[in-house]
Amino acid sequence: SQMVGETGPGLHLTTYTVWALFLLVYSGIASVLPVWLMLQPRDAINAYQLVIGMALLILGLAVLNPTMAAPALNPNPAGAPPMIPLLFVTVACGAVSGFHGLVASGTTSKQLNHFSDARMIGYGSMLGEGLLAVLATVAVCAGLPDWGGHYHAWNTSGIQAIARFVQGAANFMHALGIPTDFSTTLVALMVIAFAATSMDTAARIQRLIVMSWADTFRLPMLKQLWVAMVLAVVPAVPLVLAGQSAWGPLWMLFGTTNQLIACMSLMVLWVYLLRTKRPSWAVAAPFVVLTVSTTISLCMNLYEWATTHTGNMVTIGLGTIILILEIWMITEAVLMLCRQLKHPTPSPLR
Repeated sequence: SQMVGETGPGLHLTTYTVWALFLLVYSGIASVLPVWLMLQPRDAINAYQLVIGMALLILGLAVLNPTMAAPALNPNPAGAPPMIPLLFVTVACGAVSGFHGLVASGTTSKQLNHFSDARMIGYGSMLGEGLLAVLATVAVCAGLPDWGGHYHAWNTSGIQAIARFVQGAANFMHALGIPTDFSTTLVALMVIAFAATSMDTAARIQRLIVMSWADTFRLPMLKQLWVAMVLAVVPAVPLVLAGQSAWGPLWMLFGTTNQLIACMSLMVLWVYLLRTKRPSWAVAAPFVVLTVSTTISLCMNLYEWATTHTGNMVTIGLGTIILILEIWMITEAVLMLCRQLKHPTPSPLR
């Protein structure tokens, strides 16, 4: 699992690192190719894999009819932070997520045949992801006989989390007569497919963002396809080579950053609904709740990192920048609302 230079100790590349670098190379290439050439056909194949896998999980769950090993409510697990508001910045899949907003506006919207297809595709996709989130929860709560041994404390709940889902889901499929080894491989393939689709889509969106900087910062070079791709993908290489010690601290900021983007997406939708004179409370209410919970969560994390010395200068510095951006976004939302209430300007968009 390690590669060492022939003339002495060289760059140590674990199997994980090699595969991560390979996926980065693939994501970079996929981000510059036409969507129809690679992303669409591969995503279609992954969609079939996902639908078949979810169908097998549901059938296996019905046949096995397992008993829930997890308690109905565990309000105070050992070492856990407050459930509210950290729940809103912890759960992203199957829930409100800024990444969903980026994908919807960056790639999905550009592939619609008709504007009327947006509701079926967007809302239907989120219902499907919500179903997957429920199945994943049931897999680890009812598919593992020793639930307490895995989730007895907060600091152990994240260890081998994906492996637990794979094991629990494989146990459901085994109830259908599928051999355990094969079902385990099948579920693992579903997880890998999800990771790959997320990576190439994220790389494409990041490349589009970098290209948009060309006009903002008056740097025409950034409009070149391969230059933008390199700037979008290559910065992740040092993090992969350095291992978890490098990207681990940054991952602690993922939840807050992701939900900050979700707040921005909701704010844009709110503005659109206000200007088109449509009911907006269904967007305004989540925007307010998510903005408040995200801000409080970030402040709690910054306070903990600063007082307990569990964070480093990078996480604290980036967290502070994110907090400033969040305050900026809240200010923009308040000013927008005041302008709209004072001078309603209906948009021709309908």
